[in-house]
Amino acid sequence: MTRSDLQRLENAIWIVARLIDLSGEDYWPILDRLEKEREAFLSRQDRLARHLARTSLSNGAHQH
Repeated sequence: MTRSDLQRLENAIWIVARLIDLSGEDYWPILDRLEKEREAFLSRQDRLARHLARTSLSNGAHQH
């Protein structure tokens, strides 16, 4: 998933939230699914950044 995918997810979340606000409860399962996908993406990005930072520190220590 890319940053543009994240933007699409956030836009879809906003649209579904408006649908819930205007039309009622029927769209909650869709909102739940979109939120889970967004959180999974952000979690993967955070985990990747931590691993890359740790690898970068390890490589720097070996270069000295």
